[in-house]
Amino acid sequence: MHTPPRLDDPTPVSASRWRCALAAVPTAGYALLVAACLGGILTALPADLAETLGEKRFGETLQRTLIACSAAAAAAWLVGTLSGYFLARARFPGKGLLELLFEAPLVIPPVALGAGLLLFLITPAGQTLERAFGANAMVIAGAGSNLLYDLPALVLAQFLVAAAIAARVARTTFAGTDSSSHPHSRAERVRLGRGLAAGAVLAWVRSLGEFGPVLILADAIAEKTTVLTTGVLVHVRSGDFAVAAAASLVLVLLSLSALIAARACGLHRVPL
Repeated sequence: MHTPPRLDDPTPVSASRWRCALAAVPTAGYALLVAACLGGILTALPADLAETLGEKRFGETLQRTLIACSAAAAAAWLVGTLSGYFLARARFPGKGLLELLFEAPLVIPPVALGAGLLLFLITPAGQTLERAFGANAMVIAGAGSNLLYDLPALVLAQFLVAAAIAARVARTTFAGTDSSSHPHSRAERVRLGRGLAAGAVLAWVRSLGEFGPVLILADAIAEKTTVLTTGVLVHVRSGDFAVAAAASLVLVLLSLSALIAARACGLHRVPL
């Protein structure tokens, strides 16, 4: 017969302390690694940081980045929310395969997704799609006529993984709500709102930080397709570490701002 430990028995408390002490080692190590990354950016910043950030080319790159990632995140959130609702509520043959297709971008290296899309676009079917989509997209943007290596390519590249993330969050959110009726209770509305807001924030942050597909589909053409992430690579390759650090700092501040806003709204309690 099992005898529960006495409340005054120091053994469980002592063992728990040892386990916490052991777990603190990798925790501290990883925290120091992240701090070292942030410290590296700060130490490499140019002395005239304000002047660097105020340069016309830097401002255009930042504007292009925000426009592209916001458009991609908006499209990803819309597609992801509707798809997440469908996958959470609908029952049909082949649902498991469809769910696998939506989860695949979460684990497939993004650069492979970008390469696959590029290889598809050079096929006859892909070229037809590129001409149709590219012409329509650029009519809206008021520029050229191609999909690749222009603003639509940036949006499409950033959309690839962001939509899968938004769909995953939305599916988890809708699966946790009552499907028999609309969420009339305040708790249900709060949960639903937090989940959908989390999907929007995560889609935006993911779009902001996308790199591999952006480089493959849009390249890093100066004053045309360069965004902050690809701009960091360009400046590192050219040895201009100060500007690379400045661009990295802006990326860090934008990402941390989104994270702080999400946590302030309680989005860290949303199950992913």
